[in-house]
Amino acid sequence: MECLAEKFGDILEAGSVDIFQLGIQWTSLKEKLYQQQNFRSLSWETVNTIHQQSCPDILSLIDLILTLPAHSADCERGFSQSKLIKNDWRSKLKDTHVSDSQCVILETPNEQEFCPKPAVEHWSVCSKRRTEQPAARNSCAVDCDSDDSVDHDDELEEQLLNVVLDEGSD
Repeated sequence: MECLAEKFGDILEAGSVDIFQLGIQWTSLKEKLYQQQNFRSLSWETVNTIHQQSCPDILSLIDLILTLPAHSADCERGFSQSKLIKNDWRSKLKDTHVSDSQCVILETPNEQEFCPKPAVEHWSVCSKRRTEQPAARNSCAVDCDSDDSVDHDDELEEQLLNVVLDEGSD
């Protein structure tokens, strides 16, 4: 208990925790829990609710400890991603760009979970687009030689949305 109080003393004091009461409240909390039947089946939320009035300081310390990660996989994943982003070919990237790229990589959903429909809809309505037709390519999904009187911009946007949605559902 003394080690934890020493390690997190500044944080605990900032949260109005009386670090001198931690040992006393720890002993009291253990006694109260052992007196309850089936105390092992209690959730942390239940323990926190029941004993908040009698042991607030020790419960705050336990809450703090429960927020600490049990492993360093997230940190390792972050360093791994930064090595992929900033390598010998891109060694002059600024820290802000590397940081932004890492946030995008680490915080966005993977391909199976990502639904592109809201992004495509936002893109299609957020501003005016060029009105000229794109150059015809062999893999073009749009029949560029058609003489239809239909507005090609709307048709292109709808086809683009359909293509993106079809790829997202694979």
